Amino acid sequence: MVLPFHLPPAGDWAGRRRGLPFIASRQPLGRLPLAWDRATLSMRADMFSPCRAHRFHHQGFTTIELMVVVAILAVLAALASANLTPILERWRVRQAVEELTSTYTYARSEAIRRGGNITVRKRTVDTPPCLLPDDKSDWSCGWLVFDDTNGNGTQEVGETTLRSTPAFGSITVKNNANTSGDSFQMTRWGELQSGALGFTVKPARTGADTVTALCMAPGGRAKAKPGVATCS
Repeated sequence: MVLPFHLPPAGDWAGRRRGLPFIASRQPLGRLPLAWDRATLSMRADMFSPCRAHRFHHQGFTTIELMVVVAILAVLAALASANLTPILERWRVRQAVEELTSTYTYARSEAIRRGGNITVRKRTVDTPPCLLPDDKSDWSCGWLVFDDTNGNGTQEVGETTLRSTPAFGSITVKNNANTSGDSFQMTRWGELQSGALGFTVKPARTGADTVTALCMAPGGRAKAKPGVATCS
């Protein structure tokens, strides 16, 4: 679309009132160079054309471009997932060790406060959401602290649960230093009734090299040993 005349300057109000065709140089249209005149008019007409605005409004990505971007993102996500697996496993192992240490400290303080009869026991397996083989040394389903009134190491009706820890996903917790395996008790002095105690915490994934041993001394001290499986 080519306009028959140039748009008048913003300050040319007289020309607008008269309705006369004006150009920027206030010269008749025919006196200007033809090449410059046509190029200028075409550029201005294209700027104000509704077709141009419509064309820019609908610009975007093609389907092929979107597919390429999605494929690149998928490859990057797969690479990141493979590299993050050991980091996540180390974080989960450390979290389980800290929770077990916190449980041990809490059981000691409650035993001193209540005069003994505090038991820490593994949660029962083969019950949702944890379905594992019935192994006394396997604490992967979590554990609980309760007021063991009769001191038999088993929670019975009327014995209050003081603290409960759920299962840790993809983490194996093994009791490797206690003869009873599924529980341990605290005396009125905050000491382990069965002597020294040790746990091995590691990822459940086959081939994982992250492991930490949690060693509990009879007097109440707990120490984590990253990189080793046993306390000996």
